[in-house]
Amino acid sequence: MTAPAAFLIPDRAWDEVTRSLAADARARAVLAAECAELRRGGLRSVTDKPVPAPSGSPHDYLSIAPYWWPDPARPGGLPWVRRDGEVNPAYHDHDNARLDAMCLAVSSAVVAHRVTGDAGHARFAGRYLRHWFLDPATRMNPNLVHAQAVPGVTEGRGIGIIDTAGLIYLLDAVCHLEPGRHWSAGDLDGLRQWFSDYLDWLLISEHGRVEGAEANNHGTWYDAQVVAYASFTGRTDVAARQLERCSMDRLTTQIAADGSMPHELRRTLSLTYCAFNLLGLLCLASLSQHAGMDLWRHGDALPRAVGHLAPFLTGERAWSHPQIVPFDPYVVALVLTLTPGRGSDAAAHAEWPHHRLIFSHARVASRRSGRGAAPAGPPAQGTS
Repeated sequence: MTAPAAFLIPDRAWDEVTRSLAADARARAVLAAECAELRRGGLRSVTDKPVPAPSGSPHDYLSIAPYWWPDPARPGGLPWVRRDGEVNPAYHDHDNARLDAMCLAVSSAVVAHRVTGDAGHARFAGRYLRHWFLDPATRMNPNLVHAQAVPGVTEGRGIGIIDTAGLIYLLDAVCHLEPGRHWSAGDLDGLRQWFSDYLDWLLISEHGRVEGAEANNHGTWYDAQVVAYASFTGRTDVAARQLERCSMDRLTTQIAADGSMPHELRRTLSLTYCAFNLLGLLCLASLSQHAGMDLWRHGDALPRAVGHLAPFLTGERAWSHPQIVPFDPYVVALVLTLTPGRGSDAAAHAEWPHHRLIFSHARVASRRSGRGAAPAGPPAQGTS
């Protein structure tokens, strides 16, 4: 079985981006510079961390919760305390940063290969995918037992599963990396097996059960990952079951009559989280095609949510809810690219054409570290 070309992002969007890059030398130069910067970082892996996860295996993923900090009132700072929306700089020193860099590097290389035909980009993408997922010495184990740990509190949490949301976009790029000398059919089969194993863990682990029960963006992105990985691995029955049992209900429980998302409005980064949750719902709608469904037309909740939030994302209306750090507009083009009928708007709101196709978790979540992992772009914009 071959994964469909139109896995997540519509083929027309890929074609539009390809044409735009072919016609714009400056945009191609930016893409080339981003690819070069990501290559300079080398092939990263979960095995790069100086101290392994609490399991003792260097192959197990490890990250810390972004909004938790040492408690200055306690000896040694333990247990850490939560400061919603305030990113602890130590967050960027763990496997989440390596994962984001890998996703960005592979996706950028695939786009560059599509535009230029330079086999070096395909070679790099294939090497990186094998390094992260397949090579016995460097591969990541398919679990997130130790994701978003909190020192003094827990060695890992179910809500850490959101760390791998970017893998959905990575798989979309993989579907545009044609099997050949640099990425073989055997490599693709191995990648499918890795994602099938990870899907099993998501479905049966306690962490997966906890994350799937979350009522906000965490539950949305859990569903999106389950549906994406099930679709990629040919387990469409699992995708359909997740959509029918959980995802359809999320549209009615998360989206209010006016199109707002009350769960996300409670956050100190309310615009960031509304956009992030909407992107997850749009991913679900796009992926639902693989199960013979159309979540976009399941009632009017999703179009209503887009209609409500889009004017705030595009700057037509001022945001009046809490947003304690500047909103990063990088996510706007991603949202509009997956919104039916908004392709031209997506192009207008992408700083560079290829950013419509590439998911940067650090930017989508307004968590840039300034260490060069995310694609280049304009300074983050403030909101009211």
